[in-house]
Amino acid sequence: ALLHASVMGPVLAVGGFFSTANLSGPVALFFVTQSSGSHQVISIISSAFWNSKVQELGRPASLLTRFLRGDSKLSTALLCLVVFSLDIAVGSLYATYFQAAFHVFDVIVSLVFLIIGVVLGFDFLSGAIGFQIECRKVSKGLGENVSPVRSDMDNLLQRLSYCAIGIGISLLIQSLGILALATPTGRTVAGWNVMWGVILDVGYIKVTLIVHMFRPKKSSRQIQQVRATPSDLVPKGAHLAITPHVKGNKGGFSQ
Repeated sequence: ALLHASVMGPVLAVGGFFSTANLSGPVALFFVTQSSGSHQVISIISSAFWNSKVQELGRPASLLTRFLRGDSKLSTALLCLVVFSLDIAVGSLYATYFQAAFHVFDVIVSLVFLIIGVVLGFDFLSGAIGFQIECRKVSKGLGENVSPVRSDMDNLLQRLSYCAIGIGISLLIQSLGILALATPTGRTVAGWNVMWGVILDVGYIKVTLIVHMFRPKKSSRQIQQVRATPSDLVPKGAHLAITPHVKGNKGGFSQ
C-alpha cells in the first residue's frame, strides 16, 4: 500500500491528468479515486487493531467502536468487502464516462467516501485522545513504580496512540479535500491539481503512519541485552586472558 500510494500519484499526474497522453482516459479515470477503497480497508483494519489494544485498558466502548474493533469479525469483513467492491465499481463507471451522463454521480461518490473518512477519522481521534488523557492520569498516580513489562506495554500504547492521532487527522484532511473538490474551484485545472495532490500526499502520510503503527518495537529487556558489552556477560571475579597464537596452538580466550 505504501509503494502504491507513492507511485500512483506521479504516474497519474505525469501520464494522465492535464499532462501528457501516455495514459488513456479510461485508465486515468479508473484511478481517479486514488484507490480509496483499498486505503479505507487498511484504515478499517488499523482501527480494529488500535481499538483492540485500547480495549485492554477496560475503557467503555461505543457501538461504533465495538463494530470497528472487530467484535463481530463477519461484519467487519463484510464492511471491508463492501468498501473495496464499491471502489472497484466506482472506478469502472468512471472509466466508461458514466459521470458525464449523470452529474449527480460525482456528488454521491464524494458523499459516500466523505462519510467513511469522517467516521474513521473521528473514531481514531476520539480513542487516541481519550487514551492520552487516561494514560497521563494513571502515570501520575503510579509515578516511577512501574514494572518493565508494564512500561513496555505503556510505551507501545503511547506509540499507537500517536499514530492513531495522525491517522485520524489525515482522514479528516482528506475529507476536507473531497469537499473542496466539489466546489467550483475544484472544477478548474489549477484547483483540481492542487486539491487532488493534497489528498494524495496526505494519503501517503496516512499509510506511512499505518506502517509505523504495525512496526514491532523492542522491549526494554531486549534493548538492555543489545546494549550489554562483553564485559557485562563475564561472571564477577573472572578474568579473560588472551592466548598467543603459535604453531600447534590456536590463539583464543581463556578464563
